[in-house]
Amino acid sequence: MWRKKQSQYSLEEWLRALPRQQCDYYQNDEGLVTLQVPRARNPLLRKVIALFNPNPYIKIKLDEKGSFIWLRCDGRTSIAQICQELEQEFGESVKPSRERTVKFIKQLYRYRLVSLYIGSSTDESFAQ
Repeated sequence: MWRKKQSQYSLEEWLRALPRQQCDYYQNDEGLVTLQVPRARNPLLRKVIALFNPNPYIKIKLDEKGSFIWLRCDGRTSIAQICQELEQEFGESVKPSRERTVKFIKQLYRYRLVSLYIGSSTDESFAQ
């Protein structure tokens, strides 16, 4: 009855994509990343939320692999390159790295935490 919407891009297209961070973050002393995601994107709604909750951000703590991937989402490094670096850093514990990394980037993309550049080198549009 209810079906998941299928991705319009193949695995190979996702691997060529260039992810770019779209929210603030900070690193702790151990190198783990915590994302700071606004509770609301609408300025009016932000003010209403601020009346009831003094913290306007949701904090999302990433593990070591998620932090490793997040720090490489710079808009210049492809997902395939991130997968190679991930395998070099963590070895067999991340296999199958391509599928796992693409799934993680898809989640970040769905919640608008990253934007993706998908296309040829002459195409300069980012998927928003």
